[in-house]
Amino acid sequence: FLMIRRPPRSTPLYSSAASDVYKRQTYGDRLLKATVREAVAMAEAPSHRKTLAQYAPGAAVLEDYEAAAKEIARRIGLKG
Repeated sequence: FLMIRRPPRSTPLYSSAASDVYKRQTYGDRLLKATVREAVAMAEAPSHRKTLAQYAPGAAVLEDYEAAAKEIARRIGLKG
């Protein structure tokens, strides 16, 4: 499972933190340590018929997805 981080303006901090704790307790090791922040570019890219990397190549969210992909690769035994 992959957790999406929402900015504080959209979710009160206390409920976000409580939600994260709940998810970690519920899913344990099945929840990736890597998280992906929410970004406007993720919603905009498909409407421009582009991948996120094409639409916003410098977006910090790409680093989040890369970290998640590397963690998944390690978990399934791929070298990376």
